[in-house]
Amino acid sequence: MKSAIALRAAALFLALLPAFANAEGPSPPDHSRYRKMADREVEAIIQGKAEDAKWQFDPFLIVPNPDSRYRNPSFPENAPAPRDDEASARLMREVDGKPGGALWAQTGEPSPVESGAWERVLPRDPDGMVSLNLESAVRLGLLHSRRYQSAREELYLAALDVTEERFRFRDRVTLGSFAENVRNARDRPGREDSLKIDSDLTLQRRFATGAELAANLANAVLIDFSDSARASVSSVVNVSILQPLLRFRAREFILEELTQSERTLLANVRRMKQFQQAFYISTSAGALLTDGPARNAVAGSQAPIVANPPANSFTAGGFIGLLQRRQQIRNSEESVAALQDSLAQLQAAFDAGRINNRLQVDQARQAVYSGQSSLLTAYAAFDTATDTYKVSLGLPPELPVRVEDPLMEEFDLIDPTMSSLQARVAGILERVRDPQVVQTETELMTEMAKLKSAPQESTAQVSRAQSDLERLRKAVPGRVAQVVALQNRPELKNVHIDPSLFDPRAFQGLHARRAAELAALEKQIAIAQSNLQATASVQVPLGQLDRARENAVAALTALSGHLLQLSLVQASARLESVALKPLSVSYEQAMQLAEVNRLDWMNARAALVDAWRGLAVEGEALKTGLDLIVRGQVPTVGNQTFAYSGETGVLRLGLQFDSPFRRLLERNNYREALIAYEQARRRYMQFEDQVGQSLRNTLRIVRLSQVNFEVKRAAVRVAIAQVELARLRLNEPPKPGAAGAQFGATTARDLVSAVGDLLDAQNDFLNVWVAYEVIRMLLDYELGTMRLDEKGRWIDPGSFGPEHLAAASAGEKIPETAEKRKPTGIGGVNQERPDVSAGSGSVPSSRRAPPRRPSVLRK
Repeated sequence: MKSAIALRAAALFLALLPAFANAEGPSPPDHSRYRKMADREVEAIIQGKAEDAKWQFDPFLIVPNPDSRYRNPSFPENAPAPRDDEASARLMREVDGKPGGALWAQTGEPSPVESGAWERVLPRDPDGMVSLNLESAVRLGLLHSRRYQSAREELYLAALDVTEERFRFRDRVTLGSFAENVRNARDRPGREDSLKIDSDLTLQRRFATGAELAANLANAVLIDFSDSARASVSSVVNVSILQPLLRFRAREFILEELTQSERTLLANVRRMKQFQQAFYISTSAGALLTDGPARNAVAGSQAPIVANPPANSFTAGGFIGLLQRRQQIRNSEESVAALQDSLAQLQAAFDAGRINNRLQVDQARQAVYSGQSSLLTAYAAFDTATDTYKVSLGLPPELPVRVEDPLMEEFDLIDPTMSSLQARVAGILERVRDPQVVQTETELMTEMAKLKSAPQESTAQVSRAQSDLERLRKAVPGRVAQVVALQNRPELKNVHIDPSLFDPRAFQGLHARRAAELAALEKQIAIAQSNLQATASVQVPLGQLDRARENAVAALTALSGHLLQLSLVQASARLESVALKPLSVSYEQAMQLAEVNRLDWMNARAALVDAWRGLAVEGEALKTGLDLIVRGQVPTVGNQTFAYSGETGVLRLGLQFDSPFRRLLERNNYREALIAYEQARRRYMQFEDQVGQSLRNTLRIVRLSQVNFEVKRAAVRVAIAQVELARLRLNEPPKPGAAGAQFGATTARDLVSAVGDLLDAQNDFLNVWVAYEVIRMLLDYELGTMRLDEKGRWIDPGSFGPEHLAAASAGEKIPETAEKRKPTGIGGVNQERPDVSAGSGSVPSSRRAPPRRPSVLRK
């Protein structure tokens, strides 16, 4: 009895032995080993597809950076359960009256979704704020963006499909066993008590010729306990080969699924590269141009209209949009400061009896209140936009950030320190003038002492204005070249734009005139400073408050007016110094360059060829089937495990024939493939049309912006002149012998209107420049010539012109900024292959406006 039990145990051990040899045995499998194996294979496959310089990127890693917010602090296989909803958790403990398993209760305490360690590595200033500029925004986006990580994962999944298809052509070995104990009841006739153990080792292989090999080694052990534990052993080797002779015998069809998965992965690698470019554009300008890799689809055949249609105003998205909003806020702050100064001047004139209608003063005060209210709204809108932008980067909205970047400093037509000084002088002037605020001599002296540093600050502002004039002098030659290039634009005549705006003679003596104005103003400011210092340094005698107040108001009013005039001179100099980077590309050149370099165009051509290949694949299924089948079997001799003998073997050869009489499903699939190819041809033509439409729209906006920039500059120039004229009218000395009011009934309204027009003109001028800078970046993307550095930032080529096009077409560095460019493409089965490099299908190339690219570009 004991020997029988021992024999059964030994037999069961032998039956389970393959399981221990083939896997980890009864213990849980090491999931991390499989994860690492998959990661290594996928990363190698992706890098193999990313060898071409046009879509090359850094080594691919699916795991987020250790500094990323989405990095899992624990291994995925051992991650503790996140916090669950209590009602949902009860369904894991008991469901439909049945107790749940213990596995879900073994995960320990709930873990937080994010560890918070990423915040400790953020670069912060002494105030705890995260400095946010364009470079840091791109860096943070690459680390924390959900969309960017999802795109990487889609590319990873597409590569996983390739590993599966490659595995089909590799050796596939399986080892298994089966044990069965059969024992009849005592009263059952034909008592049986046996243990049967079957084990087999199988090798399968598929070849590129279409042949399929299957080899199997099967072993059977039968122990009969009813007959003194007698054991019998048998073994057999089976080999079978199947080779198609007619249908699906060509390598093209055998390798079709592998070929398609490899082509899909290549398309997704290109999409990932293009997504990286689009991600920079989205981060900087807010335009979402592509969705990135897609596991189950080749790159789309529809090209988006990259740039928005031309409009009177433009507000960028992304980080540039934040800078644009911030600059508009600064313009509003300067406008409010100018309105406050104008209100002070009007109030002084009213007190002096030069305005007999208080309505004008109230109109100016109403404009101040309206400007302040708009400014408060702009602050709130900026904070909301900043929170939205932080979330788009993958950051929490409550993260404290400070937006700072010098990109738009040249549009500070009035220096921020000048605006601050103007606001301080206006505030003190308003308090000094009000008897309810300054009621004693001591309070007056305290207020005046706050401007102790005003003379030095005013002198510094004069020095800054002199620097601005020097920059203007250097910018004049480039400005002259720009307006000369725009002189003969036909659109100037279409809308009868004043040709003097594009007359280079307007720059003659411009610097000298502004320098003379500044020299005269410098003397006036020196006098105002002297009067202010004299007023502030004199001890106010008791009982002389009104007289001292009058002197202080006069000195402050004079200084405020001179500062406003200085700010206008500074604004004029800075206005004329701003220039656009040259951009001259024809539509024909743009189409030729895009056809060579755009990655989505390459994918669109590949998608059309895939549809053409589908015709041959589905057409092949309509043929007659004839397969050669070879089967062989060699058993062992007697009761011996490995005593194989060819004399006992069996060899079978056969032909399997499948007539083409019944091909309904195949017929339908073939007809569907024909329709799919025609649809693919139309999609490809639509792709080309949309690329052309988008490029035409982009180049149209470029031309519009180049002209509009000068028109908006002229509008700012006129607005500055209006403010100067209104201020001169306000500062006119009383006429000799005149009595009563000397200002017109519209003086205040004209001044308020001029300041408001200046704000609008400044914002319009800024908007055109922002639109032009964004469109330059979009054009680089549309042409397929966009390059990123190792940190994911755009390498600005500077100007776009013939040199840029020639160098980009030849794969060379861009001449203008060579130091910046871092080296870092089946109608029935007999239809002809579509020539997607010269057109699609049978559509003549003459249907498209631009000529085809030169033959030198087709190499």
